[in-house]
Amino acid sequence: MDGGKRSSTERHKFCNVKIRNVEMLLARQSKKNLGSKRLTIGPTSVYIENVDQDNKILGIEGQDMTIKCTSMGGQPPPDIKLVILGSNYTGSRSAQHTFKPHSSDDGSTVTCQAGYNQINFNPLSTFAYIHLMFKPVITAFDPETLSTDENKLFVSSYAPGVTVNNKTFPLYQSHRQIDSTLDSNPTINTCTWRHKSTYGKNIRDFIDNNQTLTLPTVPADKRYQDTGEYVCTAENGIIGINEQLKQTGSGYVICNEVELDGYTVTLAISDLQKSDFTNYTLRLYYGSQYVQHDVTLESASAPETPSNFSITSSRQTSITVQWIPGYDGGQKQTFYLQYRTTGKNTWVHKVIKTDSKPGKQSFYTLSGLQEKTTYELRMYAQNAFNQSRKTDIEATTTQQSVFTEAQTSPNAVTGAVAGVLVVLLIVCAIITSIVLLKRENVSLYINMHDQGFPL
Repeated sequence: MDGGKRSSTERHKFCNVKIRNVEMLLARQSKKNLGSKRLTIGPTSVYIENVDQDNKILGIEGQDMTIKCTSMGGQPPPDIKLVILGSNYTGSRSAQHTFKPHSSDDGSTVTCQAGYNQINFNPLSTFAYIHLMFKPVITAFDPETLSTDENKLFVSSYAPGVTVNNKTFPLYQSHRQIDSTLDSNPTINTCTWRHKSTYGKNIRDFIDNNQTLTLPTVPADKRYQDTGEYVCTAENGIIGINEQLKQTGSGYVICNEVELDGYTVTLAISDLQKSDFTNYTLRLYYGSQYVQHDVTLESASAPETPSNFSITSSRQTSITVQWIPGYDGGQKQTFYLQYRTTGKNTWVHKVIKTDSKPGKQSFYTLSGLQEKTTYELRMYAQNAFNQSRKTDIEATTTQQSVFTEAQTSPNAVTGAVAGVLVVLLIVCAIITSIVLLKRENVSLYINMHDQGFPL
């Protein structure tokens, strides 16, 4: 690398060096010289880990609760400011704090900002609420006051509270275990384990269902792949306060590389295209030996806003819409359709499950609506990083069924009355004809009798 000779010790350290950073540089070339300038990029998103769909962070009263905030993108790494119960916790790229919550902490707001403190610039922020599961309060009583013949002991049962401890392992450590705490009644000591990536994707499930998970033994140069979120799922037959039988808890595990003195290698990619977001294999050679490092270049951006969003048809209880998916930002995107009746402020969310590719026309029929009602609709896309902007609002009115229209139409009511009157007139005419005919027959009978005709 430097053209000089190295000792055997230096060569050994050099061959074991890891490529620690893969940086993107903005290359600038002139006729006189060739140089490079570092491209400063602000953070693209910030999120609080382990937040459910109701924007809540689940915890258990009196047990360790870890809250972590992480930012995506940004060069140099952005500063993180995490505010929990009025106290600030800071870090570079991420910040976290572990504490034992009290019942009074339930419902408290947790906020997180990402930016650069040196220039007082914090463009991104997010928040969530602390949601605690309270331990049951058992009140003592006198067994003699029971109306039964036998003394009984009543014990409150509750679903398990699952806590997984965060861990950091050096790469030279081969034996690695992740501990969980299961607080429940009836008590249990088993759970199922799952390994997920930083972005929430499932990586693998473990056969080991012990309360303590022992990670498989792998070569030292592969142990960095064990970094990620580890989720423990347990149940004891009792439904929890989240109305679920299975309860989960998670912790984050980091497998650090040992940093040695050596070289920092920079990979420069200019004029990035969508096709550049893929897998790369980097090798550092020294003679016939080399160190290999696999890198995945991911786009840290939200998906594009769906285009050409419009209403194609409207029926009595359904509305059909169409749209064209945009670029997914390098991650799988999900589409959400929002709708509401005109005059209301609250939107109803509908998740659309589709495998439509960007640029391909997509359709969806929203059903279960009311007749002759005006609805407003809009759409947006979301991936693991963030969500797109919402489309413009489209409005339409559902149709009215023929039966309902016939019941409420003024012309229909008038026609029905007229029909009844015509029927009554016909009946009266028939009755009148019968009465007159009977009278004529009686008169003829009397005349024939008076004239001596035999009857």
